[in-house]
Amino acid sequence: MAEPGYSTVPYPGLPPMPPPVDYPDRKRKVPGWLAPAAVVAALVVLALLLGFLTKNSGVSHRPSEAKIEQTIQGYLDAMAKLDIVTLARNAGCGLYDAVRDKDTDDTIVRANAQQFVNTFGSATVKSIDKIVYFSEYQLKVLFTATSQKRKDAPQGQAELLINEGKIYVCSAYMRGSNAF
Repeated sequence: MAEPGYSTVPYPGLPPMPPPVDYPDRKRKVPGWLAPAAVVAALVVLALLLGFLTKNSGVSHRPSEAKIEQTIQGYLDAMAKLDIVTLARNAGCGLYDAVRDKDTDDTIVRANAQQFVNTFGSATVKSIDKIVYFSEYQLKVLFTATSQKRKDAPQGQAELLINEGKIYVCSAYMRGSNAF
């Protein structure tokens, strides 16, 4: 028995709690390859979404075949009318307005246009035979045209440049014999 004033319990109240148990780290149930795969999948989805939105946004730098035909026809009409400013503006591929001395440009396109008129009179685009895109802004076009002074329908070749929403015929020539 215990002596008076002394207790068998070392202190009043509950005994102290044992120290916390170190539990082992939980094993991840997610494989290590899943995080990089999720990032790649998210990037693919983002790329597809951006491609879809860009494609369907109505913003296309490639002109339609009808617009290309209209542009080449406008160039051929300018040749037939000897419209030197329009021809020089096209030959300069968008640089003409920034050129200080336009005399050389005007002289060259005037000589070309006069040779065109002497050979063909006027010409009308009959068909677009082939379009080769170098980029969204540059293309080469093979076309067939009928002319006022020739019985055959020669093919022509034109190089077009799209700059600031305008299409320029940077160069054009008719192929075949007796072409200018």
